[in-house]
Amino acid sequence: MKRLYRFLAIVIILIISQSGCVSALSATTVGADLITVTTVGHGIKDAGIIYITIDGDATPYPTYCMDIDISTQNGNRYELGGSGADPNIIWILNNYYPNTGLPDGLSNREKGAAVQLAIWHFSNGLDLSSGTPEDVFAAARAIVDYASSASIPQIPSTLDLAPSSSTNPLGAQHTVTATVLDPSGSAVSGQEVTFSVAGANPSANPVSVVTDANGQSTFTYTGTNAGDDTIAAATSFIVPSGAIWLGVTPSIQRLVMAQDVPRSLTQSATKRWSDSTLPTISSVVPSTNTPCGNENVDITAHVIDNIAVTSVTLVYTDQTGQHTVDMTGPDGSREGDWVGSIPGHDAGTTVTYKISARDQDGNEATSPSEGDYAVRWRDCAAPNILSVDVEPLNPCANEEVVLIAHITDDDGVVSVNLIYGSSTTPMVLQQGGNAQDGVWMSQSPIPGQIAGSRLEVQVEATDASDRSTTVSQFIHWRDCKGPMITEITPGSVDVCQGSSVEITARVTGTANINEVHLVYADPLGTHDVLMDPDASDMWTYTLSGCPTGTTTEYYILAIDTSGQSTRSDTYTLNWINCGITKSASSQTVSPGGLVTYTITYTNYWDDAVIDEDYPDKMIFISAYPQPDTGTNNRWTIPLGKGTITVTLRVPASSNTKFNFEQEASGVGFVRSWKDLSTAREPYDLVNKVTMSSPNSPPQIATSSITVTGGTGVELSQRESGSGEYLREDLITYNRKKNYIKEESNLSVKHQSTSFALPEGRTLNFNSTWNEAECVKNYLTSESLNELYRYSTKIDRTSLLEMEGNNTRMEVSSDFQGTRHMGYVKVAETDEKGHITLEKEASSDYSGSFKVIEKLGTTYTNGSTAITDVKHYDEPHLTVYQRGEQDATDSINLSYTISILNDGNAALGPIYVRDVFPAGTYFLDASIKPSEPRRSELFESRYANWTFTHLPIGQAVTIQLRVLRYVAVDVPINVVYVSAGYDGRWIYANDSTATNADYLSCSPQGICTKAQAGGGWNPPNWGFDLSWDTCDTCYRAGSNAQSNCAACNV
Repeated sequence: MKRLYRFLAIVIILIISQSGCVSALSATTVGADLITVTTVGHGIKDAGIIYITIDGDATPYPTYCMDIDISTQNGNRYELGGSGADPNIIWILNNYYPNTGLPDGLSNREKGAAVQLAIWHFSNGLDLSSGTPEDVFAAARAIVDYASSASIPQIPSTLDLAPSSSTNPLGAQHTVTATVLDPSGSAVSGQEVTFSVAGANPSANPVSVVTDANGQSTFTYTGTNAGDDTIAAATSFIVPSGAIWLGVTPSIQRLVMAQDVPRSLTQSATKRWSDSTLPTISSVVPSTNTPCGNENVDITAHVIDNIAVTSVTLVYTDQTGQHTVDMTGPDGSREGDWVGSIPGHDAGTTVTYKISARDQDGNEATSPSEGDYAVRWRDCAAPNILSVDVEPLNPCANEEVVLIAHITDDDGVVSVNLIYGSSTTPMVLQQGGNAQDGVWMSQSPIPGQIAGSRLEVQVEATDASDRSTTVSQFIHWRDCKGPMITEITPGSVDVCQGSSVEITARVTGTANINEVHLVYADPLGTHDVLMDPDASDMWTYTLSGCPTGTTTEYYILAIDTSGQSTRSDTYTLNWINCGITKSASSQTVSPGGLVTYTITYTNYWDDAVIDEDYPDKMIFISAYPQPDTGTNNRWTIPLGKGTITVTLRVPASSNTKFNFEQEASGVGFVRSWKDLSTAREPYDLVNKVTMSSPNSPPQIATSSITVTGGTGVELSQRESGSGEYLREDLITYNRKKNYIKEESNLSVKHQSTSFALPEGRTLNFNSTWNEAECVKNYLTSESLNELYRYSTKIDRTSLLEMEGNNTRMEVSSDFQGTRHMGYVKVAETDEKGHITLEKEASSDYSGSFKVIEKLGTTYTNGSTAITDVKHYDEPHLTVYQRGEQDATDSINLSYTISILNDGNAALGPIYVRDVFPAGTYFLDASIKPSEPRRSELFESRYANWTFTHLPIGQAVTIQLRVLRYVAVDVPINVVYVSAGYDGRWIYANDSTATNADYLSCSPQGICTKAQAGGGWNPPNWGFDLSWDTCDTCYRAGSNAQSNCAACNV
């Protein structure tokens, strides 16, 4: 045997040739217990036990091989052999391992090998005279010596049950036959077969029958219940030791059972018992035999069946056709009530219907078996009086009235009567209607009644079933006189020229007022307009004013809903020359000043008065003539013309002064601002005067004056950012003196901060610092501003002071970011109203710098003195740059670049590089660039200059022009400067965006020579400059002239 058994589980299947329903056995290997032996003539083999499971049973059963030279492979199929093993082999299996513990003195694996060698001796003639292991072969020879013949009992292999399915009527007998065969197809007699029934006719106990000589046993039973049965047959037996398993395909190793195995076979058949009995519909009962019109009718049917009722239907026929209704009831029961509904129909309708019942075997019964049931709907409602109308709807006094009624009824109306007082008058069906739906009119009218009378009338309708309906109606006779017009205002009056007039009238009446007209005639013709209603029966309309001498006649026409109308008397409006005017002694008044108003009037009415409405905070000084006693603003005036003068004082301006000190510090996000101003804004005062009289609409006149303001000084401050923050302010303010002074210390450092919100949320800030201060002195036409942006650090101490003609700024600042400082002085306005710049200074920084700046201006008797000082206590330079369009050619851009040594050490060498704006190339410069070479300069993107020495307090200025060949919205020019001192270097850079709308100027005290940049020159840096920055040659120090002579530009 091959060594394959050491690693593989071999699948063994028993296949039995079968016909009909057959039960078969199968087997599967689950392991082996083998050793290796050396044989005579067959070489080395694996010998021992192979364990299998049979027919899905998890119990392992031992087997031995029958063919020494044929291997068993994974997946081979087997069938049970027709005959048993050799009698000697059967004897060995029954008397040795694993059925007994023999042979002695060996391990179980060696015992199995010895038994296998003995089996091969009888099945294959194996020579056992020698071989290894010696003890195993010795045991095998002993087994062979003791072997005797044995026999194998007959083994059942298949169980067949016939017929497999059939159908019988209830009460009949049914027989099934079970056949048991062995593997060779021979009948197995004496084998017990057990029968049982489940389903509609279950057996109380199983029945066992032994097979006859033909291997058959029969079972017979009677079905009393309709439905399906399952008949089961089963037989149990033993597969004994010595049974042979044969391979289905050739050359497959045979196996022999080494142990008895209990097995069983089962088979089943189906049986259907049918029912032919019809259901019985024992009763059919409607919910009512006399339904009213449109009333639903429920039908209840009682149904009985010997098995089960599965459905009941109600089939009814009306004028629209046949309809089927599935009735509800105890589905699947033998007896019960089933209910269906026939929808309501109009009165007079007859519907026929049937009931059909079906059981589970499809047996169906119908009731009634012949003809139909019937139901008829009757008219159960009295006549329906849909409406009763009175003509006319609102009769006038003594006017006859006719009643009209719309009536419907299913049976038909046979009579309608009109009843009022002691009279009963029949009503007549009008043409076009009928008894079921018609209009009826009173045969004779109801006599008219006096105004205010109220009469109850009744309409009674009776149908063919003698059912009646009565409704009541009230008729009111009214007074049909036209509307009443009262309280017409203003009647006939004189009206001031141009004044509008509101005309009102109260209109009432017994009927509702439909509309009211104002009809008036003026020089343009006659006009008819509708007046507008308001509360309390009042109607209004406003006539526009007319010129002096105009006469307008008018009257009121009212119409009610009955068509009655009433016209009023005619009234006259006369527009006369009257009115009032007001003027002021001056259109502008200083705060606290006096103003005199003159009131001129023309009065045509008695009891006329003039009322002054003084603006808030104006003070009454005097008036002529004197006001009425106890007042300062009312005059009772006589007829005719007159004049009143009133003198008032306007409010004085406030003179506020204060000292304010504050300090704030912390970490977080800051946004703050402050605005201070001593200026006073002008404002208007409107004075109103009214002349009124009970006989005329009021006349109003106004006069407006302007209270002048005053220029002053302003200070504005804005700051924002996140991080560390410290600020101290001391502010002095005096509005009367136009004085503002601010002393402040600011220290900020940028960092990200967050603010805790409810529910665990946060608000994060990461904003660099921005700081802006701006002062404006309108008395001297000066403006000064300092701006820090995108700063990560600012340490700044400042003093800003303005008082009348004085402006002063002192700033010491250490910052990282960008800084701009600008100063502007505006010249006086010329005779054409044009304003030009008189003085200007500006500086820009970007990077990390320390700056000290002072600016003080004093104006005395028209003279000017300006001081401007900048310096640093360390080596330092400042780069200043200005760009603008060339005044002579707008295609060119001009840049002035100034480099100032404002530190405490001489600098040199100084390297300057200018990177031209995009879309430009070099045109010319006041100082020749050191590189690139001239031939390459006009194609280069930059130019370099080298200066050997720059003393303390000295500056060098380069005038540069570039030509634009591509239009860029904001051309940006960048300057880089590096300067040496004592073997060390300092660096600075500046960038500028060209302002094409800049107004150039030529500051005093610098130079007057016009430059290519439009006449602008660098600012006065605050130092003694011994050279002319407007020249085209760089010069510095005492030898400036010789240096200049050496230039060749």
